[in-house]
Amino acid sequence: MARLYVSRGYDVSGTNDQPSPKTLSDLEKLGVVVSYQPDIDVIANDTDLVVYSNAWPKNYPGYFDEVQNLGIKVLSYPEALGEITKEYTTVAIAGTHGKTTTTAMVLHILTKAGISPSGIVGSLLSSTGSNYVSGTSNILVIEADEYMKAFLNHHPAIVGVTNIDHDHHDIYPTLDDMKDTFRQLGENLPEIGTLICSTLDQNSWDTFEDLQRNLIDYSAIDVDDLNLLVPGQFNKRNAQLAIAVCSVLGVLEQNSKKYLESFKGTWRRQEYKGKTKSGQLVYDDYAHHPTEISASLAGFREMYPGKKITVVFQPHLYSRTRELFDDFVEVFASSSIDQIILVPVYAAREAVDESVSSEVLVNKINDIKDSAIFASDIGKVDKEINPNSEVIITMGAGDITSLSDMLIKD
Repeated sequence: MARLYVSRGYDVSGTNDQPSPKTLSDLEKLGVVVSYQPDIDVIANDTDLVVYSNAWPKNYPGYFDEVQNLGIKVLSYPEALGEITKEYTTVAIAGTHGKTTTTAMVLHILTKAGISPSGIVGSLLSSTGSNYVSGTSNILVIEADEYMKAFLNHHPAIVGVTNIDHDHHDIYPTLDDMKDTFRQLGENLPEIGTLICSTLDQNSWDTFEDLQRNLIDYSAIDVDDLNLLVPGQFNKRNAQLAIAVCSVLGVLEQNSKKYLESFKGTWRRQEYKGKTKSGQLVYDDYAHHPTEISASLAGFREMYPGKKITVVFQPHLYSRTRELFDDFVEVFASSSIDQIILVPVYAAREAVDESVSSEVLVNKINDIKDSAIFASDIGKVDKEINPNSEVIITMGAGDITSLSDMLIKD
């Protein structure tokens, strides 16, 4: 959003509670003034709009109250993005898994096809290093997040749904709660709107099969001959959805396939980082839900069928780890990964929950397959990695990404 506002000529400033060079340094080069502590005085008196992420009211309630009392218009990020979507023919890519990559694929195809879309992605595009695409057409492609029902603020003409799986247990106590919210997203489409999902994803089909909109099944698209640079069968499914979306926008299927063969992926999605001093390949991956982990590990094994692989996983959120505990155990115990290292749970927006931990998870995994160890300090994980491993994957949605940088710097 900051990049979009800059592109429209606004003076933009912002606050982040910690340095984040990978995501903020380029913004600062664009002239955005970034403060690194909550300070009400840095918000200029002539500010027209304050946009906040949904973490701020929880993490800094006192500061957030001060912001709301400034007499300035205040919108959450989903609300602000929703206002922008009204100005375009908006394509919203939703789903529990794969929406970042699929959004990026759609933007890649449309750009290659000369349509010049604008777009906002939940990660940095490998081809540009940015998460914002500035186009000249009336097409806007966005990643539509289900957390806190954020995507219900948007006004799309086309919705693509990768899949529906139970996640965000703090917001959706049951899978049916999640499906009901996705259903509402579909019902928010105009009567001439289009919803694209897969009949092979049962949760999606149960949710949308009787929706009175133009309904398209993306699983019907043949991608057996598609040669992607990003590995794994799940990326072929992402590609199916991207091709279906672009077909609605007028791009021929064979052209979409051709364009996707040059798609390089996004930051932290099976991202190759480099080599350790001893030549081990290092990858970083955002997978943090058991379904995502299973798909990602299968993709890595497909890419490196005969190599020894170590995965260093950081569970994200106590609530997710607790609610999906057995699924995490099953995924790691049944995987073909040679060594599994778990570091402490990344709490993010939650308080510590002593009823669940990475140590307990390791013990349960080892009851089935003796391949996991617990490391209490991310900074010392390198001492635990099997020296015979040829591929190292850091995995999770927290600060585990810092380990991949440490490994290739040494």
